[in-house]
Amino acid sequence: MTMQQIVQQFQDEVMEAHLRKLRAEDEGYQEIERELLRLSHKVQEHVKTISDSQQKILMEYSDTRNSQESAHYNCLYRSGMKDAVRILQYLEVL
Repeated sequence: MTMQQIVQQFQDEVMEAHLRKLRAEDEGYQEIERELLRLSHKVQEHVKTISDSQQKILMEYSDTRNSQESAHYNCLYRSGMKDAVRILQYLEVL
């Protein structure tokens, strides 16, 4: 396993742990998830009324948007890790 793969695995595990905690403990986040679930059901009902080609376009858009969001979160998390290391180096802790 390469160093990059090790760092990615570590990042994935830490992020997932934080997300589990967020889902379990944060009322505001839980409310957002409930609202997304409600809206998801509405979207599914409306999607049934459009053509297969239109459904495909909406699904491709949704999948691409979700991939973009994931890339954003990963980039921001890595940037935060790098910033933390720089601060620790500046403070001569590392």
